Amino acid sequence: MEPNEPVVDMNLGDEIQTREELATFVRGLREEFLRQGQEWENADLDTFLEALAAWIDDAEGSYRDFGKELPREGDWTFFAQSLRAATMYE
Repeated sequence: MEPNEPVVDMNLGDEIQTREELATFVRGLREEFLRQGQEWENADLDTFLEALAAWIDDAEGSYRDFGKELPREGDWTFFAQSLRAATMYE
């Protein structure tokens, strides 16, 4: 991350509004992985991608748990939440 680049603390339920915020979020995930990736449930690419696909399949229920409706067309927030969920989704 660049020294002046804002940090997006993205947890399920938060929103990403722009492509730039999404890029910042993905960089933040990378930084988190470098610091504490060994603590992630899915700490290798194989299990991460499998969890990502599984969470996308089941996302409607996750959104419902947060009192939200899954966006019909998808959006930047959905993608960021999918990536976040893949760090812990089984």
